[in-house]
Amino acid sequence: SYAGLMHETSCLSKQDGKLVCHAKDPISAGLTLDNFLPVDHFAKTGAEMFSIGAGGSTIAHTWHLAQMIRGANRPSRIIVADRDQDRLGEIRSIHQAFGLDVPVDYVKVPDAAGNDALLAKLKPGALVINATGLGKDAPGSPLTDTARFPERAIAWELNYRGDLVFLDQARAAGLTEALTMMSTLRLTTGLRKLKAGLPQDNFVNPNELNKLERELLRDSFKIVNEFKKFITFHFKLNLVT
Repeated sequence: SYAGLMHETSCLSKQDGKLVCHAKDPISAGLTLDNFLPVDHFAKTGAEMFSIGAGGSTIAHTWHLAQMIRGANRPSRIIVADRDQDRLGEIRSIHQAFGLDVPVDYVKVPDAAGNDALLAKLKPGALVINATGLGKDAPGSPLTDTARFPERAIAWELNYRGDLVFLDQARAAGLTEALTMMSTLRLTTGLRKLKAGLPQDNFVNPNELNKLERELLRDSFKIVNEFKKFITFHFKLNLVT
């Protein structure tokens, strides 16, 4: 059963007069990941997974994403960071029981700066998860405000209440990346027009961009649009007439 495999219980049921333990995280986490990750994300990008915190959530996420049935659509590497060496040892033992064949680094980090250092080494498109409880059970984030997310990173804040600092940091990183991308496209387009003797303006024709530039521009617009939705919800702008 999942409860035995994950070494935890999140649900109890009664069957034939006995209490039965269940672990539902592998199911709910798997459904969530498959819903928000782009199709074949890891197969197409070769991206890694970085989970901050070595508890039950990380056990469930790593189990789901590393299953052999996923074929090439698995993280190229998994990094698990925690301040507690015993927790890292426990998740390593559980992974060995799984028969996990994806490379995994188990890293003891003393503070948020240590997580920043691991984050900075990740490949573009990495999945970064806050599985620590910081931002919900205690204030703060497992990262510092100067942490640098990799390009096109996907951040997942597991906390659903509290100050959610990690989520704010991820949003800020995405907006910074989008602004840099748009500014770069504007500059390079302006230089092309200058070289061709054309008048300068702020118009960027998507048809004149290469495939990578179009994809990055699309991603930038998506980030900005999501932030607009957040601002509208947070400040109740839809109620303003």
